[in-house]
Amino acid sequence: MRAKKSRKSLMVGAMAALAVLGMAIPAHAQSDTCNVTGNSCTTDSIPANSSGHYIKWGVENAAWDDSNYEVIDSGNGAVVARGYIGTGNARMGTIYGLYGNYHLRVWNSSWDTFGWLDNNQ
Repeated sequence: MRAKKSRKSLMVGAMAALAVLGMAIPAHAQSDTCNVTGNSCTTDSIPANSSGHYIKWGVENAAWDDSNYEVIDSGNGAVVARGYIGTGNARMGTIYGLYGNYHLRVWNSSWDTFGWLDNNQ
């Protein structure tokens, strides 16, 4: 759990450093995370990247459990990515050709599994 919080802190710190250096952070950049409590979690919906038309996603499993995941179009419910991740493994990817808003759902897992969506370049 501590490592996951550190990554999020690192991301926030990096974005702050870019702002201090005067480098632009895209106004359309959004991300969201979820941590499994019980046996599932769902991120908030975020828009696809407005110029590249993609969503980046990732799931990191707890060391003692596996999980299923889906990236879902929040407007029409269509599943644009689906998969299974084995015990203690992680997977991430980028889905191109997207124009709407999307959320990630992780289920059949246990606490300390972590999921995220990001539309940043």
